[in-house]
Amino acid sequence: MFTTISTVGYGSSINSEIGRVSTCVFIAIEFAIVPTLCSRLVELLNEKSEYARNPYKSMNVPHIVLIGAVSITSLKNFMEEYFHDDHGSDIKHLVLMKGQRPNADIEMMLLKTAK
Repeated sequence: MFTTISTVGYGSSINSEIGRVSTCVFIAIEFAIVPTLCSRLVELLNEKSEYARNPYKSMNVPHIVLIGAVSITSLKNFMEEYFHDDHGSDIKHLVLMKGQRPNADIEMMLLKTAK
């Protein structure tokens, strides 16, 4: 006795006029809502930061990955220690992984250090 919602009035088990009207209203609302939600989902999937999905190729260079909440002070202290001459003058990379773009202070410090 169960039929799909799209068979309103054509062999469906809804016998009242109120049931048919409410089902039609439901279908009309879904035709308006579902495309809007799908459009928003596509927008979210297409959003990229300039840092997202960039592959890191280590090229056999020693590197370390920092993950999580990193403050400017802790990053500065870490970089002073990690890149200190006492640890050798070999080329080393630092990869910073954050959920959002680094703040301006951290970005400036990373750009100055990269040069």
